[in-house]
Amino acid sequence: MKQISDLKIEQYLLGELSKAEMESLLKREETDEIFHAKVENLRKQNQEILQQFPFENLEAKMKNHPFAKKQFHVNFAVKFAAALVLMIGFVSAFLFQNSKTENAFLSAENGIEVALLSDSGSRIKGMQNKIEIWKKTADSAVQMNHLDVAKEGDELQLRYFVTQKCYGLFFSFDGNGVVTIHLGNKNSAVELEPNKMKTLPFAYKLDAAPHFEKFFLLTSDQKFSLDSVNIDQLLKQKNIQQVSITIRKGE
Repeated sequence: MKQISDLKIEQYLLGELSKAEMESLLKREETDEIFHAKVENLRKQNQEILQQFPFENLEAKMKNHPFAKKQFHVNFAVKFAAALVLMIGFVSAFLFQNSKTENAFLSAENGIEVALLSDSGSRIKGMQNKIEIWKKTADSAVQMNHLDVAKEGDELQLRYFVTQKCYGLFFSFDGNGVVTIHLGNKNSAVELEPNKMKTLPFAYKLDAAPHFEKFFLLTSDQKFSLDSVNIDQLLKQKNIQQVSITIRKGE
């Protein structure tokens, strides 16, 4: 999946792209959790910039700025664009200070492209397998749906169901690109019992990794193993069935 630059995202946030590009990126934001998190991150950065440099304080500068010679409509988008031009130095420094966040996105997108391949939360090929994620509460648990939000420290109970005898591997990876095996013999698939909802014997506690944790159940009628640097290649194999759920990370 092609990366989208920060400049393109800023143009998207300002509505400065063509109708076709806007529709394409809007659809991607709705279906691609990594891109969605990146857009939200830039939105947050822009809001922090505007809080420190409110438009009221910029009005005098904007009148004398070269852009003021052009015809502007007094609306949020145009003021926002002018403010960003006036503060380009500050924005660059701000983004540099947040390079760790950007690197997390790049690690997830370039190192492991899995998040871009299956985002339905229940889409599989062939078998109607299923995974469930339950978040523990004070005295009970609540089932989480695709793209629900959890935070660092939350304990998740993982469950799965397969419709026929097969080999399977239950794993997740986070916004730092770290892969965690929840069910398997190290990185190799194990034989799964069919037609029973099985609960893993331990809970999984979310750490501080940003943006998302994506859970996969991969199954096949043949034994297989996982190479954490080439997960996308495994997902493309015709004999591998998959089901996934993505949990977004909040504060």
